[in-house]
Amino acid sequence: MLERARGDGLPLRVGRRLDVRVREVRFGGRHPVGRDDLVLALGDRLGLHLAVGDRLEVVPQTQPDLSGVRTALGGGPTLVREGKAMTWSGFQRRHPRSAIGWDNRWLYLVEVDGRQGGVVGRDDLPGTGRLPGPPRVS
Repeated sequence: MLERARGDGLPLRVGRRLDVRVREVRFGGRHPVGRDDLVLALGDRLGLHLAVGDRLEVVPQTQPDLSGVRTALGGGPTLVREGKAMTWSGFQRRHPRSAIGWDNRWLYLVEVDGRQGGVVGRDDLPGTGRLPGPPRVS
């Protein structure tokens, strides 16, 4: 658990530096988190190097740069890269899916009801990525 060392804290903003101090180190999961707590989750080996009182500088960054954006959402997996549908191996269940994509002009919101019959090849991840019509959903 981290606490502000100085300056503004939450909410985090892309590109805005946050100076924090380690308040508590916990291992494992399922620990209560307070409303104003900031949690830094690290792998076991990295976490072993932190101690209560250590100071850290946190600078959130995104690719592409979303500095100045007030609200964003994320998700995955990527369905289309460089205009081509991605491929996956292994078992994939038929489920309803939603996707978001964009080009230089439009934002596309897509919903696929993967449990309906008669729509072949649209009920898995690659099928959703192969939906017809330019531009390709990203």
